[in-house]
Amino acid sequence: METNSIYGPCEEYLPLIMKKLTDELTAFNEECRETTGHPVYEHFLYRIKEDKSMREKCTRKGFPVTTRSALRELFDAVGLRIITRFLDDVFKTVEFIRTIPGCTVVMEKDYITNPKPNGYRSYHMILDLEVPYMDVDGNVPGHYYAEVQLRTLSMDSWASLEHEMKYKQDIQNTKLIVNELKRLADEMASCDISMQTIRDMIRSGLEMTLMRILVAEDEAELSRALKAVLDHQGYETDVVGDGLSAVEKAAGTSYDCMVFDIMMPVMDGLTAVREIRSTGNLTPVIMLTAKTEVDDRVGGLDAGADDYMTKPFAMKELLARIRSMTRRSTAFNPSRLTVGTLTLDIDEQELSAVHSIRLSGKEFQLMEYFMRNPGRAMKTEDLYARIWKDDPDADTEIVWLYISYLRKKLGAVMADVTIEGERGGSFTLR
Repeated sequence: METNSIYGPCEEYLPLIMKKLTDELTAFNEECRETTGHPVYEHFLYRIKEDKSMREKCTRKGFPVTTRSALRELFDAVGLRIITRFLDDVFKTVEFIRTIPGCTVVMEKDYITNPKPNGYRSYHMILDLEVPYMDVDGNVPGHYYAEVQLRTLSMDSWASLEHEMKYKQDIQNTKLIVNELKRLADEMASCDISMQTIRDMIRSGLEMTLMRILVAEDEAELSRALKAVLDHQGYETDVVGDGLSAVEKAAGTSYDCMVFDIMMPVMDGLTAVREIRSTGNLTPVIMLTAKTEVDDRVGGLDAGADDYMTKPFAMKELLARIRSMTRRSTAFNPSRLTVGTLTLDIDEQELSAVHSIRLSGKEFQLMEYFMRNPGRAMKTEDLYARIWKDDPDADTEIVWLYISYLRKKLGAVMADVTIEGERGGSFTLR
């Protein structure tokens, strides 16, 4: 078929290629709806890039305006945007796409876990699809590229605002709008996380636990202010006045984020972070410093800190940094957790290594907590408070009972890890 399109004779195959991809996704969505009662995605939008747009892109990217450039050098002749309600559904759909017959992922970028500086969040994939049609090289079966973007509803709404701003010419106060969009992106991401957490609670029956923050600050007035603000925001906050106390607290208690001053008595913040990191503890750490020199900031990051703030700082900014840190560590929970040869299937509550075994509700909660904190010593009291705190008939002895259950099951599946510790003491998954 002769055509003046930049896609040449391949133009007639592009709708068929898109149909192959959307048919697979539609079948997957219906299967999820039948088995769980819920679709995995809300809807999708697809397009074949118009001839004019593709010609302009070839020119803009410095490629010849040819069929080969459109279908080989550039990757988005065929495009698909998938919109989900919840974060987990984005990643569940990503995993499904990897399994589509004849589909190879040649490039992917996770802008959800690692958003762009302006706040943009989306998961991007470039797929190489093998199809029973001739490609630009004359091969049958042929190979065509497709670009896929996956977002939640809130991310997609934000992206449409950002796109409208980018291409509107007569906007006043552009800088203000850019800053507001960045702030909005962070707030929407936080809402996505909260909605995901609530859905998980509804489906699994698990109770919500407060995030726990450790603050190490020797200035009494500042430490009191930090605790008051963090407690008001709904965090459980422990405060210590020196680095050594921080190391001891981190060894005995599981935290979601830690905020350390650098200049402290007994042990400084940098040494404390090195000590904590040496135990395998990867809890996010934000360093506070009164110094502005680059070497001091680099020293904090090299010691194992994840972020830093220079005093004086705005409490609002610190809260935003903490939300960002805890999002990275908790937002995008995988459907499987792995430590050594041991794997825990979150959806099926199944533990496997050489063999597999199902876990009861409390066994699963306890095992999940251990596998999210491998190598960390956790006190009996903390485990009891996290798993059984609303059970009026339980006491701390129940922790030892369930540790015993889990040890037997770890042996049954022939895992290369075990839960170390003695009755009434601390326990560690190694």
